[in-house]
Amino acid sequence: MKAPSNTQIKIITAPPRAERRGAVMRFILLLRFRSAAGRLRVHHRVDCEPDARQEQQAADADESDAEAEDADQTKPTKKSANENKKKTAAKDDDFGLSVIKVYGEGKDLTEDEKLIVRYFDNDYLSLPGVADVGDLLQRYPQVFEGAQIDFTFLSVVQILKTEGDRFTAYARVGDLTLTYDYGGSYGQNSAVIIKGTYAQEKHLIAGDVVTFRGVYNGMKPYNINGGTTYLPEFETISYLYDPGPSEIGDAAFTYEEIKKIATRVFGEDINVREITFDEGWVEGNPPYVVEPENQSNANFTKYMFFDTYGRIEDMRDLNSNGPISREITFTPDFRHYILSAFDKSLNTFTLSYYDTGFKKVWSREFADTSSVGMDYTANHIYLVANQKLYIINAEDGSDALDPKFVGIRTRIHKLSDGLVMTGGTKADAVVKTDLEGNVLWSVSLQAEPEIDEWGREIDFQLVDDHYVVQYYSGGKVYFMVLSPDGKTLMNAEL
Repeated sequence: MKAPSNTQIKIITAPPRAERRGAVMRFILLLRFRSAAGRLRVHHRVDCEPDARQEQQAADADESDAEAEDADQTKPTKKSANENKKKTAAKDDDFGLSVIKVYGEGKDLTEDEKLIVRYFDNDYLSLPGVADVGDLLQRYPQVFEGAQIDFTFLSVVQILKTEGDRFTAYARVGDLTLTYDYGGSYGQNSAVIIKGTYAQEKHLIAGDVVTFRGVYNGMKPYNINGGTTYLPEFETISYLYDPGPSEIGDAAFTYEEIKKIATRVFGEDINVREITFDEGWVEGNPPYVVEPENQSNANFTKYMFFDTYGRIEDMRDLNSNGPISREITFTPDFRHYILSAFDKSLNTFTLSYYDTGFKKVWSREFADTSSVGMDYTANHIYLVANQKLYIINAEDGSDALDPKFVGIRTRIHKLSDGLVMTGGTKADAVVKTDLEGNVLWSVSLQAEPEIDEWGREIDFQLVDDHYVVQYYSGGKVYFMVLSPDGKTLMNAEL
């Protein structure tokens, strides 16, 4: 977002993060544990990637002035490694930001760009149990092999091998220091192998409990305690040390990483701190608050950066109590970002495109909008608003093609050969179009999808040459595997 280009960095170091949490742990279907309770915790993170409509009238006036500022473009100070040539919509075969992975399409990005990709990448499958993890992974390779999977807790049992900065470790899903009341047990079927790179001086050791994100490689033979057995193997994307059994959390990013991302958004003259409960934070992992020192633009005064998943929200919408919900995300050229604002009472959605010098390039408003899905390439923005698909030129905000009716869609994934959109009811819940938005096929679900804890109805991953869909309904977890031409390869109810 903004930042005067010629200023000195002034960043306030965050103290250890206090969390008020309750004493009772509940096991959520997705292996996500939440607790409330207690005391200070400090997370140390190792990145294992190889390498109220009652705002005061004065504030509203300031905001209107900020929105009305003249469009202006500034010459970028740094060219991204991912900078692309201009492409028409029909020829734009780039992957959208929601699809880019640091170990795949984004492997040639700079380290800072990889961090941004990881931050906004929330596409992780979650397994619906602890005791049967091994059985699930072995029984449904079509679903899980090559997919990104996260575990809220993973306990390191033994370091099997260390070579240079690489490690191989034997681990169990769950926190072995805790007792759960859902009937799970820690048998052989909860065992996994994790492989990765030590990115810092602090190595994993037996007894560590971590929040883990990785790619499932399949069942591999390993010699454990003198005998050979096949175990699920994961290549590590990242892990974060858990502070201990009395302070449960599922943070995926450290303060230092949040600070780097915030600097790329707002520039170097910022203050980064933890939110306080006096400010109205209610529950869950508290976000970090980032405040630019330049407070002249009412749109960029105070934003929350969440460390459990990639989301940047305006502080005025704390606990979803504000009249307007505002979020920020990067575009894949890493030289622009998008400020989206949804007016909950007017059902209007405003999309504003900025460069990283606080300069607004263009802005558009969409009326009669109750839900939104978006993805972006360096050249185009793909947006579903008021049940229409808009393919927008990123350079000037004009329509690259005429809008097309697609119904209610809450997520878009820009692939190299088209768009995959999800959302709505179970009928035609997954739709694929070509690069110009013409519908190629649609697939229905087995049950009505429910909103998950991230506010999503349907999770989607592009895995090798197929698509994996995960959704929840009636206390059950459903998986579906689709081919690029819309054939259902598998349906599973777990």
